[in-house]
Amino acid sequence: MPTAVNAHSEKIAQAIKLLPEHQLDMWITISRETMHGKDPALSLIYSGDTVWLSAFIITRDGANIALVGNHDADGIRQREEFATILSYDEDFRQPFLEILNQFKPERIGLNFSLENPAADGLSYGLWLKLQSLLQDTPYIHRIYSAASLIGQLRGIKTPGEIDKIITSIDCAQEIITDVGHRLTPGLSELDISMLFKKGMKIKEVSAAWSADGCPAVNCGPESRVGHSQPSPDSILHQGHIVHIDFGVIKDNYASDLQRVWYLPKEGEDSVPPEVAKAFYVVRQAIGKSAAFIKPGVLGYEVDHIARQMIIDAGYPEYKHALGHEVGQKAHDGGIILGPKWPRYEGTNNIPLQSGNVFTLELGVPTSAGYLGLEEMILVEDDGCRFLSKPQEDIWIIK
Repeated sequence: MPTAVNAHSEKIAQAIKLLPEHQLDMWITISRETMHGKDPALSLIYSGDTVWLSAFIITRDGANIALVGNHDADGIRQREEFATILSYDEDFRQPFLEILNQFKPERIGLNFSLENPAADGLSYGLWLKLQSLLQDTPYIHRIYSAASLIGQLRGIKTPGEIDKIITSIDCAQEIITDVGHRLTPGLSELDISMLFKKGMKIKEVSAAWSADGCPAVNCGPESRVGHSQPSPDSILHQGHIVHIDFGVIKDNYASDLQRVWYLPKEGEDSVPPEVAKAFYVVRQAIGKSAAFIKPGVLGYEVDHIARQMIIDAGYPEYKHALGHEVGQKAHDGGIILGPKWPRYEGTNNIPLQSGNVFTLELGVPTSAGYLGLEEMILVEDDGCRFLSKPQEDIWIIK
């Protein structure tokens, strides 16, 4: 039996406290056979899977109920996450309406959102199913989006979650250090990627995003930067920057980091001024944006600090957000530290809160290749602190 507080029980307790703030009486996550797709919010409060139609219900007065098919019930009891487990055999609707009639909620939160994919887990089919279930009841007119609740619940990390994120970061950093010692001229991007995959296998961790693109590896100025796969034809030569974007999942929590090395040309005894300047500007942009962060500032305000510094230094404006939340996923939904572009509307003007974990990431082009850094920070009551160990200098491949 568990001897410590279950991480999902922590999030259930957190949700109960947050419901009044979001003017919701009840939050319902509807689930079907999860092997065909799981609501992103479900993993916050429940660690397993379901087969039959299920409802995970949390109320503002402290009730937390799992209504599931009879074959799912015992597995949920063993996890000791929900206080009340109710099961059914033939008809989901009757016990579901009995729960609603018991609590008589005026405002019911469901998982749909226009802006946040991590809060948009209610499929259209389940929405139609729910309308059928609630037909001829007053509850069909009492449905609201739970997006703001889910965003805050996902965004404000518990102490246990923060510990797990730090452990994931430490693991990723150890793999990065080990691979750095193995970099030599003539390796391809794919070769370097395989070194990282070997490190993940040794540490028994998985990639923080799609395995064919984690890590992303860039060698030299011709390499394509972004979410592409490492190339077997892009080779590390003297005068090249090696850039990687890498993270792992450890104990269900993610890390997301970017690091850079430089392979000197024959006769070079230091990093070329162009590369040194680029590294300095990128590092300073991250540092200045971090110094600005505190609870209450808005995502676009943080992004503006770094973006303006890059532009003022004469580099092209990076075409992505400065940062995103990290938690169970590398891209954890919620607040975006991004500019006032339509694509980020609604996610970049949310006040930061103590307990949020973000990346700070950006880069610039050079004649030696792309130079990008990514760090992870935790918002605290009086500012923020780095959870990753910031890269202070570009690493030299010897």
